[in-house]
Amino acid sequence: MKIFIGVIKNPKNSKILIATLLLGCAFLAGFFYECQMSYTMEKNRATVETINLTRVLQEHVNGSFQSTDLVLRELKTILETGRHQGEINKNKYNKIFLERRLRLPEVRSFKAADKNGEYIVDDGGLQNYSNLSDRAYFHALKHANDDELVISQPVISRTNHIWVVVLARRLVDSKGNFDGVILGTIPLSYFKNQFEKLDLGEEGLIGLYDMNMVTHVRIPWEDKNVGRKMELSQRFKNFINSNHSYITLDSASPLDGITRLMTFRKLGDYDFIVGVGVSDQQFMASWKKRTIIYLTFIVLSFTVFGLFLFMYLWSQEELEVQRHQAIQASKLSSLGEMAGGVAHEINNPLTIISALATRTKKNLKDSTVSIEKSEENLDKIINTVDRIAKIIRGLRAFSRDSNGDAFSKKSVQELIDMALELCGERYKENGIQLRVEWDSKAEVECREVQIVQVLVNLLNNSLDAISSLKEKWIKISTKETDKLVFIYVSDSGKGISEEVSEKMMMPFFTTKEVGKGTGLGLSISKGIIEAHHGKFYYQQDEEGHTCFVLELKKSLKYS
Repeated sequence: MKIFIGVIKNPKNSKILIATLLLGCAFLAGFFYECQMSYTMEKNRATVETINLTRVLQEHVNGSFQSTDLVLRELKTILETGRHQGEINKNKYNKIFLERRLRLPEVRSFKAADKNGEYIVDDGGLQNYSNLSDRAYFHALKHANDDELVISQPVISRTNHIWVVVLARRLVDSKGNFDGVILGTIPLSYFKNQFEKLDLGEEGLIGLYDMNMVTHVRIPWEDKNVGRKMELSQRFKNFINSNHSYITLDSASPLDGITRLMTFRKLGDYDFIVGVGVSDQQFMASWKKRTIIYLTFIVLSFTVFGLFLFMYLWSQEELEVQRHQAIQASKLSSLGEMAGGVAHEINNPLTIISALATRTKKNLKDSTVSIEKSEENLDKIINTVDRIAKIIRGLRAFSRDSNGDAFSKKSVQELIDMALELCGERYKENGIQLRVEWDSKAEVECREVQIVQVLVNLLNNSLDAISSLKEKWIKISTKETDKLVFIYVSDSGKGISEEVSEKMMMPFFTTKEVGKGTGLGLSISKGIIEAHHGKFYYQQDEEGHTCFVLELKKSLKYS
């Protein structure tokens, strides 16, 4: 202790120790700042991951519901038409229902019941003789005033005794009165199996809920959680009642007590919410491990450095005493040598700092370093950031539900640019030449997202069709008249046979291999364009290549 006190009492040693302490504090402050920044980055990364996963789940669940509802609408039309005409051949309808059900892997069954709840059609051949009149969705449709899709809360199937969700629509008689229901059931185990493919760790959470936060699917799965209603915070209630599509928050689960970073996203088309969560312990594990290692290294380094510094200062103090006692006449010289040694210990980092500062200052003052060059580099960075922001902005729009969007004037060039931003990278990867020929810079009145959706679908179809050809190019061209704008999407393919072209606009028709197409792309595109009071059709160009045409009105007042 006396040695320590003796060392720090020396004014020069005290200054060195204070300077070293300040440098150490500055270093620690920088370290903790970096820890905070890296923590924020890790959390942001986890947030982006949960947001992206909810978008994937949204598309998956929406796709299952949409596919099921498309078939329900078709079967409803077939059944109502037959019943209005007096058709009562149940076996015929059972086979039709079975045929449609076999097309959809997610659907367990398609059935129909009369206005009393008695089954009249069953894709399994009327295996179930129970009555539906006590089901909540039956009552909802019975008293509905319009043709709406009703999706049930989780129910136990009376046929298979498993948890299912029921999608149902009302049947009407020739006078428009309630005449029964038609329904499709999706086992919750289907979503369970799909969700479990996403590995979020032991404490991860994936959930599917209705807008009242009644649980349909929760991974990790427990039967007791199905149909369980979750308590809603005021913030979550505000989110449900808002126009926001998703919300991210830190939430402690009342079921297992685990705190997770959760993202909840509305399906948009349906009154459902998907949720994805990763636990704090999980997504911060690597950060904590890394921080502990760095902190341990810093503490050890500071300790070793402190001991060496103290030993050095102590040795210098001893040397100073010995020199003072031995040669009083050389006191100033000895003190100068000691000061020189201490200065050498801190001069190296100061030299580096000085050199870097001088170099930076010199670059700023050097007239040979063009300011335009610096501005050009900054412009490149800004343009790159803007480009990334632009792609993200298009998919949402494409995936999100755009049916409620208002029609507005949009540049044809802007619509095509957005479509190319979304799928242009695939062309580079597949060695496909892209040709864009502008003959029009007109505007059309449209729902921007839907027109981009049609263009992206056609571009992807063309890519799939010509990827194996020797000559690979895709061309987009435009033409306008007084009231119309034509957008042509053609490729190096040699056209489509008459047999295929007659059927390709029909739902579920596809020439792709099983698992590579749903057969809905062209029929949906045709429906979108017709909803814009336009035309969508196929033709061969002058050289016999495949070409699809979008015929759009500049203004809907001409419709």
